[in-house]
Amino acid sequence: MPKVNPDILTWARESAGFDVAEAARSIGLTGANAINALVEMEAGERQPSRRQLAEMAKKYRRPLLTFYLSEPPEPGPRTHDFRTVPEQRLGSQSLVNALVRDVKARQAIVASALENAQEAEPLGIVGSMRVQDGPAQLANAMMEALGVTREDFRAARSNDDAFRLLRDATERAGVFVILMGNLGTFHTAIDAEVFRGLAIADPIAPIIVINENDARAAWTFTLLHELGHIFIGQSGISGYRAELDVKRRSKGTPDRRRRGTPFSDNMMLVC
Repeated sequence: MPKVNPDILTWARESAGFDVAEAARSIGLTGANAINALVEMEAGERQPSRRQLAEMAKKYRRPLLTFYLSEPPEPGPRTHDFRTVPEQRLGSQSLVNALVRDVKARQAIVASALENAQEAEPLGIVGSMRVQDGPAQLANAMMEALGVTREDFRAARSNDDAFRLLRDATERAGVFVILMGNLGTFHTAIDAEVFRGLAIADPIAPIIVINENDARAAWTFTLLHELGHIFIGQSGISGYRAELDVKRRSKGTPDRRRRGTPFSDNMMLVC
């Protein structure tokens, strides 16, 4: 079995949000020297077994092949949040990172399937707008692309009907919409204060993810918010603090998430 770079072990553990003691228990190391055994692995003084690597891959939420890389991968460019939220909860960022990896893998599968079916035509809406165009022009472009008017939206009888109307229209426009708030079990549920939505602005298979743990009344806002990311061609995560290089909403502007405001108030998507 090829040797594992110990730096990979440390990186995988820390990026998953485990300290050494927690990780040792999690991957099944036992006995008085369990913690020392993991410390020695991460110091390069002991090589993990294949079984131990498999446990690490499972608990750290990384593909097994990751542990055979020559060095830890560089973090991908962190996308930008358009909304500010409370400070992150302990351990939540590792769940968000794992969810992003999951969604990216799904997106790659969809893009590959479209290519195999010779349906990989770039969507004209992706990157069709600029931040400088402003919220009113962006809202108008979105309404035209979706084929939904303000009157259609206001005629919806409930929040669920309004969301269904916009979700169906968004998917007809070629953007996949997923409701997803955990990694497969309720133990990995991600609070909406940490993660509200995600947009992957791929020209072939753009995807929007909405945290189903958020209030149902907020789903419509998040859908349109992330669709704004698609239109300006910027993949993005909503729900964490970040330094922004996109124009922020001016201080004091309310968070408009009531049904009926997205189109009538131009939504403040680019804010």
